[in-house]
Amino acid sequence: MKITEALQTLGYTTGATVAKEEIANRWKALCKKHHPDMGGHVEMMALVNDARDTLLHWLKEKPEAVYNTAAADYSVMDLFQEILDKIGHLPGIIIEVSGSWLWIKTPDKTHREVLKAAGCKWSRKKALWYWRPAGQKTRKYRKGEWSIEKIRATWGSQIINPTEYNVLTI
Repeated sequence: MKITEALQTLGYTTGATVAKEEIANRWKALCKKHHPDMGGHVEMMALVNDARDTLLHWLKEKPEAVYNTAAADYSVMDLFQEILDKIGHLPGIIIEVSGSWLWIKTPDKTHREVLKAAGCKWSRKKALWYWRPAGQKTRKYRKGEWSIEKIRATWGSQIINPTEYNVLTI
């Protein structure tokens, strides 16, 4: 489940503050409404549980306990624009957005210096370049414990055209 889907499922709107305690409160309220023992449906309860797990995992990956969705969306989009301005002109690259990370596939090593200068790093085990906002370091990704398929399944994925990045939907 994508983070935006999880936020919507638990009733968050853009600009809301997401905290561990608030996730638990919203989850409990939705459990009372959608639990099969209370007349709800199994599918909806599974969706609510998945949304809670996704958001708790998301917060666990961050050093801070509170995350403001409006400020983060704005700053991540600005950062995406900056990085895409630096690398979007490179021929043959494929850029994939997964959560707030960019994964970049190149046809060969000719773009290596430009990608490094733009702040991208090489993931040897995934054989892809990646870029992430500062402060989003995780050992799971760095040590290669997560495959790119698992990252896509957890955070969602969208291939973008660098020349049309102003219409990104995350």
